[in-house]
Amino acid sequence: MLGKRLACLLALAGASGLWLGFGPGPASTSSPGILADEVSHLKDSDHDGLPDLLEMVWMSDPHKKDTDGDKVGDLEEFLGFSLPWNAASRPAKKGNVLRLGVTYQLAQEGLVKTQVFWLHLAFKIASGKLSDFHALSLFARAEGVQVPLNRFLRDVRNGLTTVKLPDGSLAGVLSVRVSLGPGKDVQVPFQFMAGGLLGRKACFSSAFVFPEGHTYVQLLPVFPGICVFAALDPMTTETQLWASNQVCTTTLEVVGVVGNELILEVKDAKCQPFPAVRCLPSCPQRKGQVITAPDGWSLLLGN
Repeated sequence: MLGKRLACLLALAGASGLWLGFGPGPASTSSPGILADEVSHLKDSDHDGLPDLLEMVWMSDPHKKDTDGDKVGDLEEFLGFSLPWNAASRPAKKGNVLRLGVTYQLAQEGLVKTQVFWLHLAFKIASGKLSDFHALSLFARAEGVQVPLNRFLRDVRNGLTTVKLPDGSLAGVLSVRVSLGPGKDVQVPFQFMAGGLLGRKACFSSAFVFPEGHTYVQLLPVFPGICVFAALDPMTTETQLWASNQVCTTTLEVVGVVGNELILEVKDAKCQPFPAVRCLPSCPQRKGQVITAPDGWSLLLGN
C-alpha cells in the first residue's frame, strides 16, 4: 500500500510541476498542442455552458439546454445540486456557488498512453462580474497529502464559457486540462479540489475519484447522503454509459470523525432505473466502502 501511495503521489507531483513542499518545480517541456486522437472535452453541442462529456457523466442531455423542461437550465441545475432529469427537483444552492466536475480520457501520445483529466469548474457569481472570481487554487489529494495543480491553469488548451442568467448573475465553466504524463497511473482513490473567492465569499468544491478497471469513476451527490457513481470516460467500451437504463445509487452514512475529516461508509449500493445510463458492474461491491471527506461533507457539496 505504501508503494502504491508513493507512486500515485509522485505521479501527481510530476504532473503538477510543483514539489510536495512549497515553491515551483521543474519547468514544463510539454507541447501545447492537442493530441491528434484526443476527444474534445470542451465541445458544447447545446451551448448551455456545460461540455458534452461532463453532461454525460452528470446524466443530463448534451443536446438540450434544459433536460427535464422545468425552465431551469442544466448549468443552473448543476450549480444548484438539483437533478437535471427530474422536473420536481429544484436548485438548492443560491448566490455565489462553485462546483467541480471531472471527465477523463486515456489518450495516445506516440507509443505510450497518457492519462488526461479535465477539471470542469462551474461557478455562479451573483454580482454578474467575472472580475469578482479570483484567488483560484486547484489541488489533488491522495491519502492525506495534497499536491498543488495551479500550473495547469496556464495551459492554452483550457477553455472558459460564461452565460448571463435571467437574474443578472453570471454563470460559467472553466475547464482545465490536467495530464499525469506518459506512463503515469493512479491506483488509489483520490480527490481533485478547488477553492476560490467569489466576491467576498470563499467557495470550495471537491470531486471524489476512484480507479475502476482501466478508467475512473466519480462520486456525485444528488441528495444529502445519496450519491451515484458515474464513469468519467463515457466514450469507453467498458462503461458504455448510454447502453442501458440503470445507474448505481448509493446511500452514505457518517461512521466517524478524525480531526476535521468525516469518515463515510457506503451502507447500500444498487442499480436504479434511469433513462440513459448503464449501471457499473461493480455497483454492488461498493457496499461497505469507506470514504474520507476532508473538511466534512460540505467540501463535496460546495459551500
